Amino acid sequence: MGIHLSTFVDIKLLFLKKLCSLYEDREILSIFYFYMEKRWGLKKASICLYPYRTLSSTEMKTLLSDIASLTEGTPVQQVCGTTDFYGLSFRVTPAVLIPRPETEELVEWILQETESDVPVHILDIGTGSGAIAIALAHHLPLARVTAIDYSREVLYVAQQNACANNSTNVLFQKIDITRKRLEDWKIAPVNIIVSNPPYIPWAEKEKLPLNVREHEPETALFVPTENPLFFYEKIAAIAQHLLAANGNIYVETHENFHTELENMFHAHGFQHVEKRTDINQKPRMMKIKKTN
Repeated sequence: MGIHLSTFVDIKLLFLKKLCSLYEDREILSIFYFYMEKRWGLKKASICLYPYRTLSSTEMKTLLSDIASLTEGTPVQQVCGTTDFYGLSFRVTPAVLIPRPETEELVEWILQETESDVPVHILDIGTGSGAIAIALAHHLPLARVTAIDYSREVLYVAQQNACANNSTNVLFQKIDITRKRLEDWKIAPVNIIVSNPPYIPWAEKEKLPLNVREHEPETALFVPTENPLFFYEKIAAIAQHLLAANGNIYVETHENFHTELENMFHAHGFQHVEKRTDINQKPRMMKIKKTN
């Protein structure tokens, strides 16, 4: 591709042309501006003010390679290797779930209800990139956050993110909640449990966009179709064992299983359940209080 196709205008049109079979135009433009900022340090305002500026031929080679990856459904966050979450920057790889804006709302809910000048112990179950744990630690400087995941590869990414964001009050532990007995956990009682666990039934996989179903980790997304509350059952058991009296559980949920999930927590002795909708007005968050 020659220099006449390397202006910002041309690049934007190329994105629209190459990605039109995967995304709507509005989403393509969001991908374009995200890519230009994260890959080349070019903010949207600069691109709009100087639309006929160009990238070098070397930069264009990289861009064309990146567009080829995008056309295969690779998420732009993985192409760039980074994303934003609650005002912080996070490294992402194919091993970790890409943090979503909806999950920022879960963090916001916790911060609204947690005093920043009171020491608390928070347990993040299935930390992935570390986004929830690190965002909470950043805004609750007196908090002690324990973040667990089953994968060393995942925890390596999370630890890198903690270092990059100067989160010294986060401790990472390798724990598989489906296998390790609670009696063997070396975690002190906690005041808050938070989790965005896998909750999509396998039967729904083909309904997901290509960039999600083929390029994000299946272990972070899917649960057995016949047992969609599998991980919430584990979380309830952990809370019975580790959550202090008057402590809270905050979880992200599947929009279709709120009633079943509420009933499951009631069955485990948690009577105080509060539900919230997300930015798309879908029931996607739940808080459960432990009163004894």
